[in-house]
Amino acid sequence: MEQSLAIAQDVGARYVESRTLTDLGRLHAWQGRGEVAIACLEQSRAIFHAMGDSYAEGQTVRNLGLAAEAKGDYEAASAYWTEAVEILTPISTGEAKLVGSWSDQPGGPSEPKSWWAEFGI
Repeated sequence: MEQSLAIAQDVGARYVESRTLTDLGRLHAWQGRGEVAIACLEQSRAIFHAMGDSYAEGQTVRNLGLAAEAKGDYEAASAYWTEAVEILTPISTGEAKLVGSWSDQPGGPSEPKSWWAEFGI
């Protein structure tokens, strides 16, 4: 993925660059490298925002919440998900409702969700 990122950056393919950063961020989160994950996802978010792609930005903010949760920062996770809902609601009500429900799962935003169990997080 790093090679794909370098190529996208070299040729100025901003969308591919941002998607690759998102994928890298998710991979780092699943591997327990929360800080690196968040850095990748924040870069991705900035690119999507600059491009005016609100849907992709909202998905990236959702992923920022998952990365924050994976590193045990449940308060930040909840804040990211709230922001993702605000971004996604005008675009995709269904996805906004899904993200909004994550804070309502057992334990709320203060304990890990079952989807991280398969990654040992």
